[in-house]
Amino acid sequence: MTANDVSRAPQGWRPEGAFTFPELWWAVEAHRSPSLPITPAIFIAISFEETACCNLMQGSTPVAAGPAQLQVSDDDKVQFFAGSDGRENFMGGRWDASQTTWASDIHNKVFKRATPTYPELHNPLSIQYIMSNNEFSVKMHLKYFQWLMNGYGRNGEPVGSLGGLMRAQTGGGKNAKAGPLFAQGGPLEPVALLEHQTVRLSIIVPPDEDALAAWLDHEYMAQIEAIEEPEPTLEEVHRALSKIPGNLSDDIRSEREARG
Repeated sequence: MTANDVSRAPQGWRPEGAFTFPELWWAVEAHRSPSLPITPAIFIAISFEETACCNLMQGSTPVAAGPAQLQVSDDDKVQFFAGSDGRENFMGGRWDASQTTWASDIHNKVFKRATPTYPELHNPLSIQYIMSNNEFSVKMHLKYFQWLMNGYGRNGEPVGSLGGLMRAQTGGGKNAKAGPLFAQGGPLEPVALLEHQTVRLSIIVPPDEDALAAWLDHEYMAQIEAIEEPEPTLEEVHRALSKIPGNLSDDIRSEREARG
């Protein structure tokens, strides 16, 4: 099910930008570095929370784009897309993203640049290109994370931990608490309980496959597999059942009632 299947879609949702979970998982697997601590499941969780897994722009003065909402024209993202100062962006191309969307400064004030930052590239990144290329919208976010891992961010230090990358995603501050929710589905802090409050704890133990296998009649299964007899077709089954007089459903119902 996607947002197209429900009566009320998220704000800004567009069917042409929508991913199903398998489609988004494939795109993440195709462009995610194996060393990236952000797993496909975490990236999809971020995308689901941000946009219901849709490649869209954020609001009327957009500062972010893509399913996981990359702030494309912020200073560090502009440097990333441009591959500035010889820092590889892993994208297979270089773009000037300085005027792609609105940008936000360190005080979270939104502004629009009047002039391009890297005009020498002669390759401005348009928001229309991102919106028309769903795979690119995933790739750019994953490669930005990879760029940070290589120490190409603001402070020049590699950001290799999951926590560090989550802070880069959420921006820290009041949004920092979202990082653990994305990463492990719950808060890192202890859950506050009232005195004498009771809770129910469920411990789910995975089934013991060896124990389950012991219940199987392997000898009988081997005998069945050894029978060289073609499986009947559906038409043959229908013909065989049609010879049984009466209604088979009524017979089954009567047998159940007889057993009480």
